[in-house]
Order: sequence, then structure tokens, then C-alpha cells
Amino acid sequence: VAVTRVTPALTVPKPVLTAKPRGRVVRIGEIRPAEGCLVSVDGEGARAATSGLTLSLDEKEHQLVFSCKGELCIRQTRTVGAGEKDETLASVQLELKPSVLTIEGDASHKFQMAGNPGMLRAGVAISIPIRSNDQATVITDLETGVTRTVFLRAGGDQKVTF
Repeated sequence: VAVTRVTPALTVPKPVLTAKPRGRVVRIGEIRPAEGCLVSVDGEGARAATSGLTLSLDEKEHQLVFSCKGELCIRQTRTVGAGEKDETLASVQLELKPSVLTIEGDASHKFQMAGNPGMLRAGVAISIPIRSNDQATVITDLETGVTRTVFLRAGGDQKVTF
């Protein structure tokens, strides 16, 4: 009886080739204000956004929502269209929310805000665009010449009393 030995052949599994994952980079060119900005991609959690930030995204369309810490800015949404090419958002300029000012004083008096020729009245809330948070503004009672300084805060309600 002859015995034949069979040596098992070593087989190496062939790698399964899959399509290369697609992706692209979206760069934020300049963002203002320079500090405290946030970005959220497609409703996910917000993260710090700075000039030069790069986001790795797939080829689908995406919604980028820019905001500021403390909800001080007016939100801005940018759509990044579907595609495979890298791209740059040249500029994202977020505006601070206006401050609302109410003057408490004699309703028969006229008031004026420094640098603004318009007349203000006591008891009437006015929305004032601001360039920086805690912006100092001088209000003058035109009847008496008395002045008061009030600090306008983004999205805040301030009162000044005469």
C-alpha cells in the first residue's frame, strides 16, 4: 500500500478592493469677529471656528452654521454644494446682535446719542447696531445738558436713567 502525502497549499486571501473614500477639504478663509466664533456642520455640535480652519467633508451638500459664543452674533448659514473639489469660503462676517436701549426720564425731554444726529424719547425702546460688545455710548438730555454713559451689549436690553 502506497501512502501519498498531500501537503496543503498555502492560500493567501486576495485583498478586497473597495472604492477610495471620497472626501474634500473646505477651508474658512477669514472669519470675523476673530474670537468666539463657532461652526456647526449639518446640525452637529458646534466647534470653534477660526480663520484658516479646515473641515473634512464628504462629497454631499452640507450646511455650515456660523454663530458666536453666548449667542452674541446673528447666525449665518452657508451651503457647501455637492462635489469632490476642495474649496475655500473666502470670508465669513458675523454681525453682533443689536442692543436695545430704553431711556428712563422726563417724557417731555429730547435725548441724543453721541455720534447720532437723531432725537430719542424717554420710554421708547430703540434697537442700536453695535460694533463691539460692551460698547460705551453717551446719551445727553438736550433740555438739561446732563449726560450719562451706558454700555451697550450685543443682544441685551440696557436702560439709562435721567
